[in-house]
Amino acid sequence: IGGQCLELPLSAISGFPEVIQLTSELIAQATGFAAEYNRLLDQYRSDHGIRNAANPFPNLDMTEDTVELPLWVVDFQTGVRQVLRLQTSASEVLLLADSDVIATLPAGAEQVEGLVQWQQANLLRGLQLVPRGALITAILRLLFSDLFVHGTGGGKYDRFTDRLIQSWWKVTPTPFTVVSASRYLFSAARSELQRLEHLSAQLRDLQFNPQRHFGSGVFSDLQEKSLKPLIAAKQAAVDRMRAAHTGGESAKETGREIQRMTDDIKAIVVDAFSQQVATLRQLTSDNRAAINCRTYPWFMF
Repeated sequence: IGGQCLELPLSAISGFPEVIQLTSELIAQATGFAAEYNRLLDQYRSDHGIRNAANPFPNLDMTEDTVELPLWVVDFQTGVRQVLRLQTSASEVLLLADSDVIATLPAGAEQVEGLVQWQQANLLRGLQLVPRGALITAILRLLFSDLFVHGTGGGKYDRFTDRLIQSWWKVTPTPFTVVSASRYLFSAARSELQRLEHLSAQLRDLQFNPQRHFGSGVFSDLQEKSLKPLIAAKQAAVDRMRAAHTGGESAKETGREIQRMTDDIKAIVVDAFSQQVATLRQLTSDNRAAINCRTYPWFMF
């Protein structure tokens, strides 16, 4: 894959046979799973003094005959996602996308195989079950990762996922770690970019008022030495022009002299910074974005 980072969308992972098997088994035990999910959430909130009922995840809705599961029903043709619910009777199980029936399956021992077949068939028409809530990292940690890398937020809620994996699947979850870093990846290049951008923003003032920048390090000693007599001569000519205007005299020739000196000063300044300005212009927006990036790329294997 060269210099690119392989990225698999959650929807692609959700179509793997192992994930379909796992979610089918959960659906077949929907009432028991939802009850345990909610019990563990209540216990987690109590242990950590959490009052917000939506933290780390909301409880699953359970009524006398309907159960919510932490799965989305995603229709990729319409771009709509809806919560998966099950309505169970003695003879059949209805799969609902919110309140719309999307499948009717017989109750009983053959249900898991029927759910697997139903999911596989619907992949072809762009209808898919995708995990949500704690089920996302539970599936990734159960099936795919030896070590799961989280940001700071995920490191808090996945302690609940630990409990869920241990309680429901009766296995020790693969470990997770919390990794966070925010710094500029190319600090030297960024400092140089900032200097060039500041130089570009100041270029007009450098051309017309270079004396304001003497002694700041912007110009070399040799450049300042070339500019100082021109600036002094230009100022003297400006003073003569003002005096001529005050006395009602013509100052056309003095004006031409001032313009020539202005052009000479501008030429020195442009020559002094032309290479640096050209370097800045060669940087694309992607180049600048990379230099200004302050987030480490974390790769999960």
